[in-house]
Amino acid sequence: MPLPGRDQTFAFASCRDMLTKLEREIERYALVDGKDVEAMKDLAFNIAVTAWHLCDWVFMDMTPQKRESLSIRSLREMCERAFTCRALQVFRQVATASKHWTVSKRPAPDVKVVVAAVPEWSIWFEDENGELPATEAFEQALSFWTAFIYQNEIGRDLDVVGEADQGP
Repeated sequence: MPLPGRDQTFAFASCRDMLTKLEREIERYALVDGKDVEAMKDLAFNIAVTAWHLCDWVFMDMTPQKRESLSIRSLREMCERAFTCRALQVFRQVATASKHWTVSKRPAPDVKVVVAAVPEWSIWFEDENGELPATEAFEQALSFWTAFIYQNEIGRDLDVVGEADQGP
């Protein structure tokens, strides 16, 4: 049975569920890193998309009082807050370009994804600050969202399975 209001989300109920999904994808990436380029590309894509779209989930899970206290009154302001994390700046660009072929709003032409055999398969991102290894970018995004969600107690009241989540 679908969750009320979440009948198109594969039963993900809150931003905390999406954060856990992000963690699982990063763990899977670590298992194939350097070995299976197709799996690496698939997982890197999923990680970038999940990490970037956490903006939507986190914003929608904030109560009006929480939005006010954090001075985040719109999704655009939530995205701006996420831009304080370099990895999320990159992920916005690559997630949008990967999903829609191009980025029409606020394109960042200096952002690139590199997939190369050097000598084993590796993925990294490039931006105006230079190279950013994929594993480092994934950890940056995970750290940003984990801290933001748990320190601000976002989504805590939305946990629907078992006891309330106590965080890391």
